[in-house]
Amino acid sequence: MALGPDHPDVAQSLNNLGNLYNAQGRYREAEPLLQRSIAMVDRAGSSPRDGANSDTARAILGWLVGRRGMALADLRTAMKPSR
Repeated sequence: MALGPDHPDVAQSLNNLGNLYNAQGRYREAEPLLQRSIAMVDRAGSSPRDGANSDTARAILGWLVGRRGMALADLRTAMKPSR
């Protein structure tokens, strides 16, 4: 069974791979995956938890690479009760 390019499971897989790259210090590779995951979740109107996971992952990336403003904004978004 093939999933469509905007399927929520694809967004989750991109988020997971972005987290792995983050953990490995491969920040340049992580960021586009996390950005794509967030965009997919936003377009699909997926659950707030899905969006929060992606926003939190991108916040961690931002913090690690010194983009504190981006990190704080992503954390605020992740903490909102609904997206």
